Amino acid sequence: SYDKLNVIRKLVKNNIYYENLRIYEKNIFILVNIKYIKQLKLVFGRKNIKIIKYFGIFKYKLLIKKHYISILSLLFSLLVIFILSNMIFSINIETQNEKLKSKLIVELEEYGIKKYSFKKTYSRLTKIKEKIIKNNKDEIEWIEIEESGTKYNIKLTERKLNKKKESKKARSLVAKKDAVIKKITSTSGVLLKEINDYVKKGETIIDG
Repeated sequence: SYDKLNVIRKLVKNNIYYENLRIYEKNIFILVNIKYIKQLKLVFGRKNIKIIKYFGIFKYKLLIKKHYISILSLLFSLLVIFILSNMIFSINIETQNEKLKSKLIVELEEYGIKKYSFKKTYSRLTKIKEKIIKNNKDEIEWIEIEESGTKYNIKLTERKLNKKKESKKARSLVAKKDAVIKKITSTSGVLLKEINDYVKKGETIIDG
């Protein structure tokens, strides 16, 4: 068995700082910094020193060292899951206008919205929608980019422009060739010739 006082003297003499010194028959239980292990082995004999438990940062270092393969595998799996969940694998544009659809695909790619690209933030998507409407103000009235899992659904409303009505100008009816008039059907204009009249090519039959 060990004498407690004698043990304390040895520890102090060798500048070994300790805590919770307990002696049970032939066993000494002591809490020391890991840096004093070599000194303890020199003082009490290498075979007589046994580390029961580690504390603090060193404890976690040992755990990491022991299970580093499992930890690396877990971290890699989490990284893969994070990447896959933040990527876009398909883009669906809801429109029957194939020409506009093709144009949009090219423009979206310029803004980084394409297959196997990372998802955009809400603020970034808002800016992209504003730019698309500005660049296609004669074709697109409204556009929305909805995120559904790893897919973007793009909805839009086409702009309907009022077609300018073709102005109806008064036109004259002119003979295409020399001929005799056999029939005239007219609801407006000034009739200059009558049925059975002879006209030459370029001559006006009805004015206005």
